[in-house]
Amino acid sequence: MRYLSKLLALNLINLVVLSVTFAQSDSVNSKPIDLQKAYQETVTKYELFEKAHGHYIQTPNVNMHYLTWGKPTGRPIVWVHGTTSNGYEADLFADSLVEKGFYVIAIDYYGHGKTAFPTKEVSIYNVADDIQYLLNKLNIKKTIIGGWSRGGSITTAFYATYPQMVTGIVLEDGGSVGWTRQNYKLEQQEILKKLNADSEKYGPVPPEKLYASLFGAFCNYQSNGQISLRTFHSLNQSSTGQWTRNPGLNKWIGEDSWELMTKYTLRPTEAPLFEYSTAMLEPKIVYRNLQVPLLIYDPIESNGGNDFEEDNKLLTQQHPKWITHLVYEKTGHVVKFQHPQRFYTDLVKFLNKITTR
Repeated sequence: MRYLSKLLALNLINLVVLSVTFAQSDSVNSKPIDLQKAYQETVTKYELFEKAHGHYIQTPNVNMHYLTWGKPTGRPIVWVHGTTSNGYEADLFADSLVEKGFYVIAIDYYGHGKTAFPTKEVSIYNVADDIQYLLNKLNIKKTIIGGWSRGGSITTAFYATYPQMVTGIVLEDGGSVGWTRQNYKLEQQEILKKLNADSEKYGPVPPEKLYASLFGAFCNYQSNGQISLRTFHSLNQSSTGQWTRNPGLNKWIGEDSWELMTKYTLRPTEAPLFEYSTAMLEPKIVYRNLQVPLLIYDPIESNGGNDFEEDNKLLTQQHPKWITHLVYEKTGHVVKFQHPQRFYTDLVKFLNKITTR
């Protein structure tokens, strides 16, 4: 799970921020917005982007959508997105990396973007297998790999499974510390108290807002006639044929109610396998024999810090030769969106240290 407050809150915040209604957007504009025109412009822009960067590959698990930037002869770097996001988040830095000679690959994993849910039970290690399958098809034997939030956990799972393919690792607030670690430092009653406080603070998990058409969904998620391609890429049809953002995702991972999230926090073995495998990943074990450079983006909230800083320091102390631990003060979970230029500068500085192997 996006255990605990920080990650659960992120999902709710994303839903609020990305669910700006037409009435709200129109109220701040003195001129009427031609939403039909804005929609057609977005569709055209999206189709052109997909033609330039979008691909599909049938893996043993799913028909996976992925994006590429640059020439296949460039230095490969794979990016794995966070929960509720998709591969389009890599567009924030992909073009700049291409200019420096990189070949950027960003996947959509299960239930995100244009990759459907598999028909069988899967874990985050299945995503690692999908990435390995894709790299083999692209004839890439070694790569740098990175990810944000749950994407960081998938990155760590990939290193655990295919260490011989990894030349460097980038973890953006995920994958360097076990998600359950902070919970299990507390007594059960303290965990319940914390979860109850979160549920009261953020309110019920919002139900999916379903729309009869893609245009209807666009109208809900746009603001002043604008919508990011990342958000537009997440608009898909539900099992009922209606449209929404990441349909069925919260239910599939078991985060569609605070009751379930509380249950799975206390008993993660009862969560869906994808969620369970995320929760039980232990980076201290995976990285016990770390042999490649690893960059950790570690944000600290303005209210006094997050749960991961101390554990990240301890991991860095175990591997001072390999780990670069960057602390971003007064920063939330969305590091690269909050500090895009600093994120990119630190990324390039780190990547320049990695020798091709």
